[in-house]
Amino acid sequence: QKKTKKKDIAGVPGTGKTSTVIQALDALRSEEGGRQFKFLGINARKLSKPQRAYTLLWEAMTGKKCAPNRAVSLLQKHFRNTPATKDTWVILLDELDFLRSKKQEVLYNFFEWPNQKNSNIVVIGIANTIDLVERYLPGKINSRVSIDRIMFLPYSTKQLQEIISRRVDIVSNHARACTPFCVFDEEAKRLAAKKISGISGDARRALNLCRRALELAMERCEPGGKGYTSPLVRMQEVEAAIKEHGAVPIDFAMRSLSLVQHVLLCAVIDDLRILRADETTVKSVLEHYYLLFRTYHRKFPFHSVDVSGRREGDESVPSEEMLLVALKGLKQHGVISMSRDEGIHRRIQLEVAAEDVMLSLRDHEPMRSILSRVNLNFSAS
Repeated sequence: QKKTKKKDIAGVPGTGKTSTVIQALDALRSEEGGRQFKFLGINARKLSKPQRAYTLLWEAMTGKKCAPNRAVSLLQKHFRNTPATKDTWVILLDELDFLRSKKQEVLYNFFEWPNQKNSNIVVIGIANTIDLVERYLPGKINSRVSIDRIMFLPYSTKQLQEIISRRVDIVSNHARACTPFCVFDEEAKRLAAKKISGISGDARRALNLCRRALELAMERCEPGGKGYTSPLVRMQEVEAAIKEHGAVPIDFAMRSLSLVQHVLLCAVIDDLRILRADETTVKSVLEHYYLLFRTYHRKFPFHSVDVSGRREGDESVPSEEMLLVALKGLKQHGVISMSRDEGIHRRIQLEVAAEDVMLSLRDHEPMRSILSRVNLNFSAS
């Protein structure tokens, strides 16, 4: 294996990228005679803005706090002049997608610093976007920060079943200590694994499905333990959870949203499709919303529905303030996430499958027209 100071870990969510890296680093630290290093983990999603990563790195290395502009200047100087005997630092940049900035200088700096002579810094980036660096760093810069990439593929049915079994066995073993008892039927585990592997291969999603199936099984049991059967969770509970998993969470959210929020969500989805990206900005979504408004306001009553769904007499264009409130509502319902910084440059990511949104809106005639007209490849099923 070629030695490198830069690693890009890429793959869809829920495939164990972060946990694998953390376990590998822990194993390296615990190896007898292994090289010791200092570690800093930064979750970019939690940063108020990408440049905050400079402040966190400088504070970890020196114990001193300073503003991002000052921190990046000090870090540049530090890595140019670091003696070879200085401590080795391993920097884990999780949710790397959120380090994107206007000029992409944050991504560039973090992946360029390991190139400095004697810098003694190793950078590991974890991203949901497979070609993040190639896509967002210009060609010449890209060649200077060339990175080794490790791909995490979605879990297969067999792999998900093994993951589910290991988690369920912990509960089952605890139950067996009290009485001969089986928590999950094997066919039920297989069904859950098959369902999720066909959708996303996301282990977290599979475990959430199993947790809901267990909750449904517990609901049929009476207080005091009456009605408990072995196995407790059978095919029927998993099938019921699958129906909820594929429909209820997003359907419940969509039923709670106003028409304005439905259109905003369509604007988010179409914006991401056009950009071929995993995130967009509030500014871009608002522009996309107003484009839809100008195109369809005579056909659909966008102007007469506020974020609460109440009808108004004002036929003016929805205000930016109104749309920002509507976006916050989408965030509260868990269908989008937004970065912590304020204003129109806040970054937005979709937290539900676009296909699930389209299916949820299939019986909403105005939205069906919008979905088809903005080329979201919607088709009724």
